[in-house]
Amino acid sequence: MKQITDYNPVEYLIKIQRLKLKAVLIPLGIIIVSFAINILLKIDLSKYFSLFGLMLYILISLRYRIQKNIPPDIEQQILSPINGKITQINKDRNEISIKKSFFHPAEIRSPSNDDTIKFNINSRNFSLFEERSEVAGKLIGIVPSNAECTINITGEYEININPGQKVIAGETIIAEKINNISNSS
Repeated sequence: MKQITDYNPVEYLIKIQRLKLKAVLIPLGIIIVSFAINILLKIDLSKYFSLFGLMLYILISLRYRIQKNIPPDIEQQILSPINGKITQINKDRNEISIKKSFFHPAEIRSPSNDDTIKFNINSRNFSLFEERSEVAGKLIGIVPSNAECTINITGEYEININPGQKVIAGETIIAEKINNISNSS
C-alpha cells in the first residue's frame, strides 16, 4: 500500500516552502518597517501599512497552499493534474481543458503513469520538479497563479467528466481505460 510520502515527497514540499518564503519576504518587510516607524516616530498612519503587509502575506500564503491527498487506488485511470473546473472537452481531439483560479490549491500532480498521456500548463508562473512520474497522483510541481491545463488523452481512454465539473488534483478521475470499464461492469 502506498504511503502519503509516495505522493507528497518531502523534498518537493521543502522546495514549495522555499518558494513561498521568497514570495513573503516583501510583505514581512513591510510589516517590520511599519512597526518600526510606528514605535520610533510615533506615526499612527504606519499601522495601515502593517495591515496592507498582513493582507499581502495572507494572499501569498493562499497562493502556495497544497492538499496532501492520496489518490484512488484504481489502475489504468487518468487523474486531474491541477485543481480547477473543466472548461472544455473536445472528444474529436481527445482533449480536456481545466481552468485553475487564484483561489484553488497550487499543486501539479502526475495525471497517469502512462507515458502516452500528455498535459500542458499555460501560466506565467509555475515550477515543475519533474516532467513525468511513475506514480499517478504524485506531486510534481506547483502553479501559484491562474492557469489553464490541457490534457491530451489517447483513444483507448473514455472521458468520465462533464464541462463545468470541479476537479481535484490527483484525486478526480477524468478518464479510464476502455477495457478497464468493461471488466468492472
